[in-house]
Amino acid sequence: MPIETAVPTDHPLMQAWAAYTGTDEAHNSMSWAAKGGPHSTGSMWAAFEAGWRAAANKCAELATIESNKPYPLNESTAKTEGG
Repeated sequence: MPIETAVPTDHPLMQAWAAYTGTDEAHNSMSWAAKGGPHSTGSMWAAFEAGWRAAANKCAELATIESNKPYPLNESTAKTEGG
C-alpha cells in the first residue's frame, strides 16, 4: 500500500512549485483547468511540464555545485596520488 507524505517546504521541489504558482503562466493554467472542458487537459499538462522543468533545472544546478567541490584528500588518497 503506498504511503503519502508531505514534501517539506524547504525541499527544492516545493520551492520550485511556490515560485511557479506566483507566475502569470501558472494563474492562466489554473484558470483554464478550473473551467474544465477541452482546455483543462492542456492546462494541467502545462503545470506538470513547468514543475518537471523546474525540478530538472534544480537537479542540474545541485549536480554542478556537487561536482565543483574539491576532491577530499585524506591519507589513503594522498598515497595513491603521489602525496
